[in-house]
Amino acid sequence: MKYRQISSFLLALALLLSGCSPAAGEGEPSPGESEPAVAGAAPAETPEGPEEPEELSPWMEDWNLFWKTLEENYPYEGVLYRATGSRLKDLELQYHDMAQRANSAADLLRVLQMVSNSFGYTGHMMVFHADRYASTYGSALLGAGESAYFQYYAELLGSEQSRSVYHWSGEEEKPSASGVSGSDSGSAAAGDNLTFAYYPEQSAAYVEVRSMLSSFGEGFHRDQALLLNFFQTIEAEGYENCIIDIRRNGGGSNIYSELLLLAPNLTEALGKTHDALIKGGAETLDYYNVRNRDAMYFVPELRPIEELDLDSLPALEQDDLKGITHCTSMYIGTSSGINYPDAPAFSGKFWLLVSPRVYSASEYFAVLCKDTGFAALVGRTTGGDGIGVDPMICVLPNSGIVYQFSTVNGLNLDGGSSEEMGTEPDIVVPEGGDALEVCLRAIEEGR
Repeated sequence: MKYRQISSFLLALALLLSGCSPAAGEGEPSPGESEPAVAGAAPAETPEGPEEPEELSPWMEDWNLFWKTLEENYPYEGVLYRATGSRLKDLELQYHDMAQRANSAADLLRVLQMVSNSFGYTGHMMVFHADRYASTYGSALLGAGESAYFQYYAELLGSEQSRSVYHWSGEEEKPSASGVSGSDSGSAAAGDNLTFAYYPEQSAAYVEVRSMLSSFGEGFHRDQALLLNFFQTIEAEGYENCIIDIRRNGGGSNIYSELLLLAPNLTEALGKTHDALIKGGAETLDYYNVRNRDAMYFVPELRPIEELDLDSLPALEQDDLKGITHCTSMYIGTSSGINYPDAPAFSGKFWLLVSPRVYSASEYFAVLCKDTGFAALVGRTTGGDGIGVDPMICVLPNSGIVYQFSTVNGLNLDGGSSEEMGTEPDIVVPEGGDALEVCLRAIEEGR
């Protein structure tokens, strides 16, 4: 994404909408909670769905709104079908009877968390658990005084219903300005996020980055100093290769890779433009209007879907165009507004180790490296969904249940969905192989 000039304080709160792979257990019922048996799909003779009672309960009103919002705004239904074998209507029918038996917001939350599991996080789709709610709402509260964008989310997430269903205490859950993360890969402590190693026989230096830290707090600044020193040191010592390992990195913030990994080693902006698909539902358009309240946030420039050049996208699945109303262009690269050095901190060859765990903001870095040749990719095909904007957060009015999904289906340069296809490495390592060993061997062979 292309970022405009950003204040350090606001960036310290970027977690609110940063995209990460979910932590283990997210989307599953909490321990100790009873889990209703899954109802079967509706009979074939009721294609329009089960009949509703004349007067809907508040929980069924929320249930219907949840699916309506997805139907009108979620641009990944084709990808979802290919990944899970289910479409939105299939899932709505599968869990409908369970939702109809809900007698409280907590009951509905348990059903929607099972629905969330069925999406497999396709397109960042997730129904929040209490810990995710606490970190996101807490971050919004921290930024509300300085940002209209965060103020909006503080008000949206701070309803009595949401605070009740997620048991918000308001004290111990508040994050510090250094930031927190909603995924295991994004929660690395400042001292644990980077690991360095050196392989003088191959003239190669190595750094593992566990998370694209979402904060401009202590961890971000610490990594910034360590990485700049690392690049300058291996340049001075005559190393010819630098290996960056993001195999365990599930995402965070694009700003991390742009400012800490790329900018010190470039003398000018670097990037390419990708096409993307959008369903122009009312919620999506409202979300972009909210993003537009703060100059720091990128807002897609929407074009009618008829303007998409299909001939240039041979891998685009026709199913992915169903219900799509708009297309847009997404710049994947560094900003022209950065003060680049006269000479790169490290002028040798970069290598990037990747795996299926690479997702969201770490995928963004992988896409950029593959597009531009900044680094040679070694490993297994990545997890994807690195081309887009932060997931949109929605709140159901009666229950207060919070969920999110991406509004942009970003396409690889050939038209394949980034979410589905990920990024294929330049050197593919079979499952069970060691990408670092393969990379060092490739360096020895002069590849």
